[in-house]
Amino acid sequence: MDADDRSSIIDLLVEYTWAIDGRDWEALRSVFLPGATFDMAGELAVGVDAIIAATKGEFQGDGGGDGSGDGLRLVAILVIILIASLIGTGFGH
Repeated sequence: MDADDRSSIIDLLVEYTWAIDGRDWEALRSVFLPGATFDMAGELAVGVDAIIAATKGEFQGDGGGDGSGDGLRLVAILVIILIASLIGTGFGH
């Protein structure tokens, strides 16, 4: 993995985090490929529309969470920290 690949991954994770934090569903749509799958606490969402519906559910309280979306925000932040720490150690060289 070269520096451009790592930079692209970080950029994508930042886009994901901003979309989640801002509840910007169209921006979230641009983060995933059409056939993406997303495991949300054991519930598998298949396809971008299903991922967005499940994510909205987390914020609205019908996705198994408390409706705040805090769990998704925390996961996004932890992923960015993890990736940044791996890149800092030269992971992937």
